[in-house]
Parts: sequence; C-alpha cells; structure tokens
Amino acid sequence: MAPFRFRFQTLLNMRVSERAQKQGDLAKALEAMDVLERQELELEREATQLVESSRAVIQPGAMDVDAVVRIQRHRLILKASVDQLRKRKSDVKAEVDRRRSVLVEADRQVRVMEKLAEKLETAHTTEELAREQKLMDELAVLRSFSRRGAYE
Repeated sequence: MAPFRFRFQTLLNMRVSERAQKQGDLAKALEAMDVLERQELELEREATQLVESSRAVIQPGAMDVDAVVRIQRHRLILKASVDQLRKRKSDVKAEVDRRRSVLVEADRQVRVMEKLAEKLETAHTTEELAREQKLMDELAVLRSFSRRGAYE
C-alpha cells in the first residue's frame, strides 16, 4: 500500500507554528497582567501602611503638621499610582482578551487542517484497500482459469 502524503502538510505546519506563536503572545500578556496585579497588591499594602502611620501621627495632643502634610502628599501620589496602574491593567486585559480570541481562531484553523488530513487519509486508505481487493480478486480469477485449463 502506498503511504499517505498530505498535500497541505506545509500549510498545516505553518498553522501549527502560528498557533504556537499566538500561545506565546498570550502567555506574555498574561505574565504582564500578573506583574500588574502584584504591583497593585504592593500599592494596596503600602496604602494600608500609610493609614496606620497616619493614625500614629494624628493622636490627641501635639500634632506634627509637617508629618500630616507628607502623609497626605504621599497618599495623593499613591492614589494617582493606583489609578494609573488600574488603567494599565484595563489596557492589558483588553490585549489579553484580543490575544485569546486570536489564539482561538489559530487553534480552529489548525483543527480544520488536521480534520482535513484525517479525512483525506481515511479516503486514501479506503481507496488503497479497494485497489488491493480488486487486485486480489483478479488474481483469484486468473488462478481459477489457469487451474481449469490444466484440468481440461
């Protein structure tokens, strides 16, 4: 039986390669999202510490006005950083979603090509088996005639 050769193997290989690249792109975007989430946690921790330190400064009795002003300034800077980080997270999330949909499409294209290869291979095998069966039938008929000729 002749071996099956998928005519579009090069195209399938190219699609598999593209899918792998899209997976890598998505992984990078997810990694960027993780970094931003860790930064957000760090800023939240810093904000909690700032609240604790402001409670220590604002005690009944003598108050350090300079310390209160520094804490307020730091709080505003921290809030601006958090807002900026959340904006970047939103942008990265949109990019993650876009890359995920691109990966889904690339995966679909690979599956279509693999399904086509499977279908063509099945058809090839069926044709080859039918061809072999026909050859065997012809050989059986020839043997039958040659045996008959020997007996007559």
